[in-house]
Amino acid sequence: MKITKQRTLIFLLLLSFFTLQIICVLNIPEVQAGNLWEMQEGREKIGAEFGQAGEPTDVRVVMVNIIKIFLTFVGIIFLIMIILGGYKWMTAAGNEDKVKEAKTQLKTAIIGIIIILAAYVITDFIAEEVRKAMFEEVW
Repeated sequence: MKITKQRTLIFLLLLSFFTLQIICVLNIPEVQAGNLWEMQEGREKIGAEFGQAGEPTDVRVVMVNIIKIFLTFVGIIFLIMIILGGYKWMTAAGNEDKVKEAKTQLKTAIIGIIIILAAYVITDFIAEEVRKAMFEEVW
């Protein structure tokens, strides 16, 4: 497989984009505003209203967030595949083989993005149900 300048540039752009996303995800605002938040009066009541008891984040919540981040990255990859498929189709210049290849790439990318969106919705639903079960009060 021949590595061209265009593929190297695309790889470097994607790598820098994903690195930027990881840096943004790791930049947790709760940690930065910890001291000011600790000084607030009545914060336990506010947390209880929204299902937080002031305890550390549960490992299940962390795992759900990791899964959501992974699904977001995969969704971005499929979106890029859709754009590249459209670009292939636009630059096919009437060549039927290239058009057929671009259509195939578009179909598989659209199916992939539908699967990723469904997985994201299912993960969000399960996370919400787990959160409700964790913080539900027993009468």
